[in-house]
Amino acid sequence: MGLKYSNIKKAAEYQEGLGNYIKYLRNEENNRSKRLTGGSRTSRRDLTTVVVHPFALDFDADFWVSSKVNRTQVAALKTLVNNRFADAAASVAQGISLAGFKPARLTTFRGSGNATYEPSKITKLYYLKYEGETQSAPFGANTAAEEETEIARTIKAAAKTGGTAGSIRRASVSSERVRV
Repeated sequence: MGLKYSNIKKAAEYQEGLGNYIKYLRNEENNRSKRLTGGSRTSRRDLTTVVVHPFALDFDADFWVSSKVNRTQVAALKTLVNNRFADAAASVAQGISLAGFKPARLTTFRGSGNATYEPSKITKLYYLKYEGETQSAPFGANTAAEEETEIARTIKAAAKTGGTAGSIRRASVSSERVRV
């Protein structure tokens, strides 16, 4: 009986959020780009190049595909992805840039466990915001017999149990993409 009108209550909340969103879009001050207002660029991420063996292509020990990653994030997750990418200078030098290629990627969220309700700047509705940081690292094949889904499942399980006790709250895996 308690859930009978819950969708109607949510609709009223979302209607208010929609109204605030429309006000935000109509206010020209919110839609001004840096090209019109000026400003300064924020600092760039510290990127480095790593290489992986693609799952979707025929395995060759000398065939590496390069990918740009955040240096500190990839260092933190290297053991969790079981060293399934190479960042040594000799391997990176062999890597090629393959147009339309995105390696499989492990993404984790390390949270402190604290969450607070924060209002959205646009809709003014309150959402739970968790303290912590997101990290991601690519991974690839080590042998010709490996299947991406099995390796992804293994890496995701290792990520949830790895690290300090309970430090990784969430882990997800995105599939490799190769443009044909």
